[in-house]
Amino acid sequence: MPAGSPGHPVAPVHSVAPVHSVAPVHSVAPVHLPEHRPSDLLAGRIAVVTGGGRGIGIAIACALADAGARVVVAGRHRETLDGTVALVGDRGGQAAVTVCDVADPQQADQLLRRSAEHFGTPDVLVNNAGRAAREDAAGVPPAVFDEIVATNVRGPYYAMLAAGRDMPDGGSIVTVGSVVTRTVDVELAAYAASKAAVQSLTRTFAAALGPRSIRVNAVAPGYLDSPLNADRLADPERSAAVLGRTPLGRWGQPADVADAVCFLASDRAGFITGQVIYVDGGFPAVATRSAPARPAPEYRGDGA
Repeated sequence: MPAGSPGHPVAPVHSVAPVHSVAPVHSVAPVHLPEHRPSDLLAGRIAVVTGGGRGIGIAIACALADAGARVVVAGRHRETLDGTVALVGDRGGQAAVTVCDVADPQQADQLLRRSAEHFGTPDVLVNNAGRAAREDAAGVPPAVFDEIVATNVRGPYYAMLAAGRDMPDGGSIVTVGSVVTRTVDVELAAYAASKAAVQSLTRTFAAALGPRSIRVNAVAPGYLDSPLNADRLADPERSAAVLGRTPLGRWGQPADVADAVCFLASDRAGFITGQVIYVDGGFPAVATRSAPARPAPEYRGDGA
């Protein structure tokens, strides 16, 4: 999908958080939605998308509905979730809302059961809700760290436990991770730690739920044209540094991630589980081309 593909922009509500404040990773902002490509790839499926009122969650919900799934978008704010439902409806899909804060273990535990009130028991769960905070040398306060972990780790953990109880055999769970688990971003240390935990949970639940043919995978976005990176996109030098390490030469779009989620949710990924699919344009694969050359240090060793 080309960068900047046309879509329905969503009006901004929250700006990117300053250092030490916690904001949704996928905040509301203009989102390039997937191209409208109706198919029967997920016909008959019922999907739940957490964080479905913002950024990547909107794109995922629209893509799943385009592929024939009936979609329940979950999140804390009904007004943003209603906006996603309207977008899905405009594209000819079916969607409904479940208000849920996955940082609350009891709400995460009941997510699938409550969502079943709309279309029936879900057989696809997309753990997309996430929170992050930009950091400086002082890191983040303990309360902020705890909030990141509550949403990014505890939420998916209890939701996946519930899926093991409530989801029918043959279902699919997809969790949204991040490329920062295999590269370094000093401004997102707490966030990166939480996403590393998500990848561990992905492998563990894949093993636990495999006997019931429930597949558990993760997608790990690279640097996206999204609210979390608005400051980097606006800074020519920082933006160039990202592009300099991205072989495909562009920022990713939420629609790129949504396409990967649809694939993993479908029968076409029927023998894929316990995997992390990086949707990053090849980001960690190359050195920063814009970095200045430095000479090697003088050799002073004794060969030992």
